Formats: sequence, structure tokens, C-alpha cells
Amino acid sequence: MSRKGLFAWTVESYSYLLAELLVADLGFFLEGLAGGNVRVRRRVVARKQRTDDEKKNGSLSSSTGLSHAKEIVGVFSDNVERVLMRLRSTLILLRNQATDSYLVKQ
Repeated sequence: MSRKGLFAWTVESYSYLLAELLVADLGFFLEGLAGGNVRVRRRVVARKQRTDDEKKNGSLSSSTGLSHAKEIVGVFSDNVERVLMRLRSTLILLRNQATDSYLVKQ
């Protein structure tokens, strides 16, 4: 095998391994992010319920601003999660294409 062929094979092998690691790490990151989003959403719903109860009882506290801020953070987190899921699916497609081209060349 020539140096050029060996170099191309090494780069291709490492790029395949790197794609595998990126997909795995991104998967763990997304699982953690999704868990965080669930917690934020639960807090927002609970806070919103308390705020609605306070409005009904006539004792609206200063927590309304905090409730709205957490709601905004929850929406932002959902948008970030969607973008990261698209990125993850793109990385999986790239990994699959790299695997296919690697297997074809073998």
C-alpha cells in the first residue's frame, strides 16, 4: 500500500470513529437536555397553576415575573432541543454515509 493510500485509509478510519463518537456524545447530551427540559416544563406548569390560583384568590405575588421568565426559558429550551435533534439526525446520516463508503471500498 502506498503512502497516499495509507494516509487516505487512516483519515477515513479516523473520520468514521470521530463520527461515531460525536453521535454517541450528542445522544448523551440530548438525553440530559431533554431531562432538563422536562423538569423546567413541570416547574413552569406548577408555577403557572399557582399564579392562576393567586389571581383567583386576589393575592397576586411577585412570582408572576419569575413564572413568565421560566416559561420563556422552557420555550427556548424546546427550540434548542429541536435544533439539536436535527443536528443529531444529520450526524447519523453522515455517519451512515461514511460507513457505506468505507464498506464499499473494503
